[in-house]
Amino acid sequence: MSAESAALLSTLREGVLKAVTQLVDKGNQDKLAETHPNEVRDGMLKVQQLLQTLSSTMTAIPKENIILQHIFFSSMNSREQNMDSAEEGTFAWIFEEEKVGSTQAEDEPNDVNRPKSSSASTVGTGTSVSGDSSYGTGSNFNDGPQNNSRSPSPGFSKDVPDIMNSYRNDNIRQQELAKRLTARTNFTTWLREGGGIFHISGKAGSGKSTLMKFLCSHERTKEELRVWAGKGKKAVFARFYFWKSSGDNLQMSMPGLHRSILFETLKYCPYLIPELFQRQWEMLSNDVPYVPGDFINYFDVRNAFEALTAKASFPQHRFCFFVDGLDEHEGHMTDQVKLARDLQRWASGGDVKICASSRPYIQFDKLVPSDDRRIYLHELTRHDIYLFSRKMIENSLKDDLERVRSYYLSLVEKVVERSEGVFLWARLVICSLLEGMFRHDKEAVLEHKLEVSPPDINGLYTELLNTLSPDDRVRAEKMMLLTAHNVFYPPLSSVVYAFIDQLSDLHFPPRDGKKPVSWGSTDETAEDVQLQLKSLTKGLLETVPFREDNGYVTGRCFVQFFHRTVRDFVLENSKLNDTARNFQNLTKVETYYRLWLAELILEDLPARVKAWNALHLDFRLGFRLRGGFPGELPFDLLEGFSRVVEDGDTISKPTIDYRSKYVFRGISCKANLWYSKGRVSFVSLAACIGQREYVLQKTTDNPELLRGNGESHVLLSAALNGMIDVVRALLQKGSSPMDCVSGGYRNQPLAEGTETEAIPIWVVFLVHLVAYRLKLPFVEVVKYQILELFLQDQRVDASNCWFLLSEAGTRQETHFMTLEQFIQGEKPNNMDKLLVLLKRGNGSSYVNSAAHFLSKFTPFLKETKPALYEKTCGYIPFHLEKGKGSRMRCFIAIYGDLRIDSEVAIKLF
Repeated sequence: MSAESAALLSTLREGVLKAVTQLVDKGNQDKLAETHPNEVRDGMLKVQQLLQTLSSTMTAIPKENIILQHIFFSSMNSREQNMDSAEEGTFAWIFEEEKVGSTQAEDEPNDVNRPKSSSASTVGTGTSVSGDSSYGTGSNFNDGPQNNSRSPSPGFSKDVPDIMNSYRNDNIRQQELAKRLTARTNFTTWLREGGGIFHISGKAGSGKSTLMKFLCSHERTKEELRVWAGKGKKAVFARFYFWKSSGDNLQMSMPGLHRSILFETLKYCPYLIPELFQRQWEMLSNDVPYVPGDFINYFDVRNAFEALTAKASFPQHRFCFFVDGLDEHEGHMTDQVKLARDLQRWASGGDVKICASSRPYIQFDKLVPSDDRRIYLHELTRHDIYLFSRKMIENSLKDDLERVRSYYLSLVEKVVERSEGVFLWARLVICSLLEGMFRHDKEAVLEHKLEVSPPDINGLYTELLNTLSPDDRVRAEKMMLLTAHNVFYPPLSSVVYAFIDQLSDLHFPPRDGKKPVSWGSTDETAEDVQLQLKSLTKGLLETVPFREDNGYVTGRCFVQFFHRTVRDFVLENSKLNDTARNFQNLTKVETYYRLWLAELILEDLPARVKAWNALHLDFRLGFRLRGGFPGELPFDLLEGFSRVVEDGDTISKPTIDYRSKYVFRGISCKANLWYSKGRVSFVSLAACIGQREYVLQKTTDNPELLRGNGESHVLLSAALNGMIDVVRALLQKGSSPMDCVSGGYRNQPLAEGTETEAIPIWVVFLVHLVAYRLKLPFVEVVKYQILELFLQDQRVDASNCWFLLSEAGTRQETHFMTLEQFIQGEKPNNMDKLLVLLKRGNGSSYVNSAAHFLSKFTPFLKETKPALYEKTCGYIPFHLEKGKGSRMRCFIAIYGDLRIDSEVAIKLF
């Protein structure tokens, strides 16, 4: 961890060593100790204080790290890491003053071979635009005659002629320099002393994200913010990149923004953690056990972020946040309007300000109050595009630049003229021109190629695809459609694209889970696919290496669009839509499962197990958590997954030493929080995701599944996930809510140890329903319908169910609530039916059960006195309010003589 507390430890260590050394030196001087006792005493006091600070810091750091780990998410930095940095010299103008005016560029030794230009001038007047610092490339452009002794611009060849003089002195260039001066002044002034929001607006592909990355990594940004903070205040800097194309909800939503900025902020200001996450800090300080997935929830993060940005919350700090890609925020236009208002609200105080970027969409028009808080990037990048384009050619033709020396800079200038400030367009056109240069096309051919290049990005994408043969184009379009409609995160592994032409085969992939002889190794397949993607899609799709935190073996790659405008093009292009209609199965959700099964079959066992365990819970077969499961998958496809993951029996043979490592894991749950635990039960997993027909067929083939195995149960799996159709079908077929499963503590095997107890399924479901509702302000309506189905069983008597509650962050139960009170407070649509079913078993036993329950905790009271129930024996009645969250937690659930601690976990599948 790079939190400041770690640095503080080092400082304290040095301080202690220095103070002790000084104290020892004084102690060794007996005469000094006798004549100056106060100095020795002060030295001892200083050592004592340092040691106390050191001790408290060492105690705090583990707690800080636990909270930081729960805020962090693995894809937090993916967008920034996958983005190219600004080319050398580009975007430097945002901080560096520019001056122009020499007769020739500093890197041009003579006028030999200089390209002709109608706007070229032989004598410069030295028009000064601002200051005398270096221009973007680090070169000075001064008045007066040419000085050939100057160093060449970084990254450019000494022997290359330059047309920068003509480009620099034309009217358009002067206008751009003036706009840059205004933009630079406005932005640096805002950094140094401004407040509120600064908006970087620009066309698609104009380099907004690249500029934001440049600003976030530039030391000048931090220097100016330190000036803004002033003396006595700490400047805190954090950033977040919205990224819709990632497919990761956290990278395109407010929870992701909250967590990213909180993580960056608290990493540098860990002493703010106890105030922003007070409940969690108290739990850790008091050694209160917790389930990691339940430790910090969405509302905790949101509330912490609101507290951080509230006006005058932390007067000793000033916060500056950079937020890129507002238009990539998920949702509709109204959601983005709300985002804009949230940004304005956060930045309304004097200690928080935000730099945000977006396309010039109407929903962000009123983000800032005046134009001095906004720049239009596409109006300021002509010279940057010139530098970028020129460098692309020079780097690509290092050994053959002489052949194009006389005209390539003229081509570059024409690219700049037609780009209209869009980097992406210039890049694609330069790539197209380079293809012609590599095959030795003449200047006239290249000129024509440039002239007929479409003026917009989408037209350019279409032209790139038009260069392909009909067969290759169809394959390329299928690859891009598959990528654009992908429903999973992380993106698709590159190896699945090897099977794109096999999707028309209804028997693909093999349902027996065995790898066909004709299939190559994973490494060979990945290498072939990377070459095909690069050639067929003309670079519009690219491969990016998996990181270990994605759960895959390093060395594998996933596929993504090289820019998000490509995805927009694919989804909106009518010709591509025709291809989608011709291959209607291509973008169906079932197809992605078929490809994922093929990928698992292709992998060797260790990689297969690792991929499954890392992804199946949250991303693939748990897709329903991201907005609704697509429906039932074919029986044979699910059976193929079953063969693959339940083939793990082969690893239990004595010859294999990695049984614990190479196991396809299932999950356990507590209050609807899932985590890996034990071997997978694929039928229970299918019940979790609503695969009704598959579950019914498997339970018909093996009726014992209806009773469960004591650890997991298909009925419980379906119920906890709200799959009411599966629940209803299983009940009709003979499953019972009175069947029991064993419960144990999370850190112990569920089937072992002494802390296990048989718990009826309906009780487990009820405990999770109440616990989850107390944590969040809502529960799916279908969950109450499932509860109604369970209570309809004549053997189920829920009249003696009680819950002891505790304040969040403590273990001391202080409140109680009956199931009837819970239902009356929540007011579900079927409340009346639930209350009738509850009273069915009440009678006179209701009060007796209450007294019996309370006597467990207050044995000095007599069970038979109804007054004891009225007084609640010191426990406070808790009243749940519909639609509102609660700081209470379900600590203990009581059913008759059965006491269920909140830490008990149940195996789900």
